[in-house]
Amino acid sequence: GAARQTEQDPRALETPQTLRAMPDEHLPLVRKQPKQQAEVGWVSRPFLACVFIPILLFLIIFWMKSFWVFHLYPMVVNAAVALAALVPLFALLAVVRRSRRNRSIRWAGLGGVLSAAAILGGWMAGDANYWRHCKNYYEYQDLAVYVNVNPDTDKGQSFMDAGEMYFSGGARVDRSRAVAFKNGDLYCAAPIVTKEVDSPPPGQDSKPPISGSQDFWAVGTNCCQPTGSNFVCPDTTNRLARSGLRLIRDDVRPFYQMAAAQWESKFGIPVKHPLFFSWIQDPKEIISGFWVAATRFFQVGTIAFCFLNVMAAVLTKAVLFDTILA
Repeated sequence: GAARQTEQDPRALETPQTLRAMPDEHLPLVRKQPKQQAEVGWVSRPFLACVFIPILLFLIIFWMKSFWVFHLYPMVVNAAVALAALVPLFALLAVVRRSRRNRSIRWAGLGGVLSAAAILGGWMAGDANYWRHCKNYYEYQDLAVYVNVNPDTDKGQSFMDAGEMYFSGGARVDRSRAVAFKNGDLYCAAPIVTKEVDSPPPGQDSKPPISGSQDFWAVGTNCCQPTGSNFVCPDTTNRLARSGLRLIRDDVRPFYQMAAAQWESKFGIPVKHPLFFSWIQDPKEIISGFWVAATRFFQVGTIAFCFLNVMAAVLTKAVLFDTILA
């Protein structure tokens, strides 16, 4: 009876006495059998870990790199990424340790690869989101808002911290005296003046503003001719526009300063503290648009990564682990 039971159920041989008597090379095969069966299911801990841990890592890094944490505390974000990198590192150590013991390294290896992809993807997506959208939004929030600014009497040095500027009634862009500086692209600039200021007749010097310096400028890229004529930068032809959104890009500001210097030489009017603006009707709509774009980018990126990570885990298990390597 015992012999028949042993033939029907080979696990009856796995007693402490038989395991001690068995050659060492057969022990891993016997002891690993229940472990392999436990990892087959779709709700097993290794599979769920490969699904949810990378998603959690991606969300944390993506959010921290995109929004206010990175804007205010970039070193904290870098420390968090370094800490998150311990997850794939521990997975690599688990692979090495399990391979030395002749145990399965499939799930530890898959978890390490997916976690590393999550960290890299979260960092890259967050970096793109911050520099494209959130940086502009937070910087405009940090800058000041000024209203009823008269470009004829006010001086630029009084508004060096301006982000949004709402000019007094009668302010307009003098498109007839626009200039351009070419450096690959055309950097077009035109003075912001009061409505009462008229362009001088040909051959006569221009009249300087009461402040003694032309400091307020409407600018744009590739929106005029090389001579500055046909200045059609956004909203400069819109009669309802009387506001400016400060240029905060450090990489293009020197080119507009060059254009302003050319204008100073051409018209003989000092340009002491130039401030460059995008001439628009509603600055707050533009600023809120940066935030809307940032949140939409975050939502779409999160959904896309969750889908890709789940598909990677499912296909690896179904095709590679359960079929090819079964």
